[in-house]
Amino acid sequence: MDPSTRRTMSKDYVSEIVGQPINSFSLSEGSKKGDNVIGKMLSVEVETENEEKLHLVIKSLLPLTGDPDPASLGQAMFVTALQVFPAELAYYTVARPLLQQVTGLKQDKPKFFSGCSDGQNDYIALEDLRNQGYKMADKKKGLTLQQVLSTLKQIAAFHAHSYAIIESNNETMNEAMSSSPLSTHIWGRAIFDMDQSIFFNSIIAKMVELLREIGEVETATKTERFANEGHKILLDLWRKTGQNGTKYFRTLIHGDLWTNNILFKGSSDGEIVEDIAFIDFQQSRFGNIYEELHYFIFTSTTADFRKTYLRTCLQTYFQEFEKILQDLNTELPRGFTVDELIATFYENIEYGFIYDLVGIPFQLGESLQDSPTPGNNQPSEGGSGESSSQQPDVAKMLLGAAEVLKLGAKNSPIAIQRLKELTREMIKLNVLS
Repeated sequence: MDPSTRRTMSKDYVSEIVGQPINSFSLSEGSKKGDNVIGKMLSVEVETENEEKLHLVIKSLLPLTGDPDPASLGQAMFVTALQVFPAELAYYTVARPLLQQVTGLKQDKPKFFSGCSDGQNDYIALEDLRNQGYKMADKKKGLTLQQVLSTLKQIAAFHAHSYAIIESNNETMNEAMSSSPLSTHIWGRAIFDMDQSIFFNSIIAKMVELLREIGEVETATKTERFANEGHKILLDLWRKTGQNGTKYFRTLIHGDLWTNNILFKGSSDGEIVEDIAFIDFQQSRFGNIYEELHYFIFTSTTADFRKTYLRTCLQTYFQEFEKILQDLNTELPRGFTVDELIATFYENIEYGFIYDLVGIPFQLGESLQDSPTPGNNQPSEGGSGESSSQQPDVAKMLLGAAEVLKLGAKNSPIAIQRLKELTREMIKLNVLS
């Protein structure tokens, strides 16, 4: 990676991004500290030569203004290895248009303008929906019942449309499943030839340490085994896709569906939901519905919510999935019933547990730096001129990032509360015994 060849914001570059000549543009920060952005984000207001006003958010691998510091370059090396920009670009340029054209998927927000994934000038330019009344819910509170049910209906439609086109043996979708970045799991990709299990499992180990430090010694002991098995549990569920008959039928999933990646339009208290838009498809992949459902439900709701509404949530998802497939004249996967859905969800409950163990410090920890991505707090000793050619001490960076996440969680009362509630929930469900 050579920072001297990167592109920066200019009138010509913005014209290229929006695909038409412009009169002017202005920039502002596109995210705030703690938003868990992988890469950099800018908010861009554009006036075209036709005097049309455009509002964009641009996510980029490297800063599009000023000079990148060593920390930005270190983060960019990891982000490039994870292929998050190629995956999201594949979603917006291949998968979503195909679903819209072939099955009539109505999910067209946010509008996609353009993108690049050359490993140097990676970016994704999207419509900024905040000007239209869309906003994130409060991640510290957890979603309301209406927000959860509305999200589940939307994701059920997304899964159903994806399943229908896969079942139709569409050639373009088949190619995407076999050769695009959507065919692999972000946690299964190596970072400089190093397996990511060291990072995933070390975060769990740090949560075990934190449990002990806050007096939850017995719970910590019961959780210890997941510090060795967590990454395997994670990938094992993904690898079940397409196996065991049609129980884990293949579909396209968002892959990172939690509160901050969902924009709601409606009342400020979340009790009325007029519309929803999903954002940040950087972990999108072909997988199975249980990966998505566990991740969303555990990272975006509280233990008390799940105790009261979990069955209702799964029933709502199934009913919408069934309805959409009927509309698309596609049969349900063989043996797929609401009872089978609920049973298989509980059968894989460990997946939701380990993902939330990792998610809590990422999503609810106090932000000690701009981004929790490994490399962000590990600048190369040689400065910006040398960092692009030196391979970092990957293990040291990953373990250092896990420690930073633990400290952030320790400094966050809501993260501590959720960690206690999650582990107690798992004890009641006999996951921790």
